[in-house]
Amino acid sequence: MLATGLVILVILFLNLALVAFFLGRDTGPKRPLWALLVPIVIGLAAAQVAGSINSVLEPLVGGQLLSLSSAVIVGIVPGLFEELLKVIPIIFFVQSEKFFSGLVDGVIYFSLSGIGFGLYENIQYTLAKGAGVGLQRVFTVLFFHAATSGIFGYWYAHNRLDKSRFHWLGLIGVAVLLIVTHFIYNFSLAI
Repeated sequence: MLATGLVILVILFLNLALVAFFLGRDTGPKRPLWALLVPIVIGLAAAQVAGSINSVLEPLVGGQLLSLSSAVIVGIVPGLFEELLKVIPIIFFVQSEKFFSGLVDGVIYFSLSGIGFGLYENIQYTLAKGAGVGLQRVFTVLFFHAATSGIFGYWYAHNRLDKSRFHWLGLIGVAVLLIVTHFIYNFSLAI
């Protein structure tokens, strides 16, 4: 139990350090605290919803990855809904956000959602599967979710700020690429 508590403290510390890193790179106008907390809370909520969906999918595989259908259930399906759950609410949030004015804002807001998602997911895995699993995941999952969300956020901001040529098709392409990346990541952990 002590080891699990220590790993959770490491998870919390690394999440705070990553938030500080992103906010330290922000050269634009300072945002109120609530505007920075909302994306983190969205990420936390998205991870709770994803956890509920995953708990329904996991028994379907039964620990066996011997078929294509199992690979789809373990890799593609979670990759799809986890990525969408992290970014779609942020799109709606930043639509009305007056502080969203540059490419860095896209990276920050969307990455904060990924950080919240990774925080919840890491703590849940640590509590369920132990300190060893939590420690392994803390150095990959945290950065993975922040990176995939931040990449999408960059391209979303790029498209949104270039009003002459907003391309949903390009954003869909980025989303598909990130979902495939998520599938590869999930599948590599499962084998």
